[in-house]
Amino acid sequence: MAIIAGQAVRGDNFWQRPYLLDDIYDVLASQGHVLLVAPRRVGKTSLMYKIKDSADEEYIVLYIDTEAQHTTNAF
Repeated sequence: MAIIAGQAVRGDNFWQRPYLLDDIYDVLASQGHVLLVAPRRVGKTSLMYKIKDSADEEYIVLYIDTEAQHTTNAF
C-alpha cells in the first residue's frame, strides 16, 4: 500500500477501516441515513468509493459529485 496525498484512492491503496464500514452498513441495513463529516483529506471520498466498489447486490450505490455546482438548478 502506498501513502498517497492527493486524489481519492481505490483498491489496494485504500486503508482498510472495517469498523467504519461495518457501522455504515449497520445503519443502512436499519434504513438509516449516513452523513460523513470530517476534516479535509482524511479519506471521506475514498471511503465512499470503497462502499461503491464493494457493496452487496442488494444495494444500489450512486456517487454524484456536486462540488462544482454553484446554483440550485445546477445541483
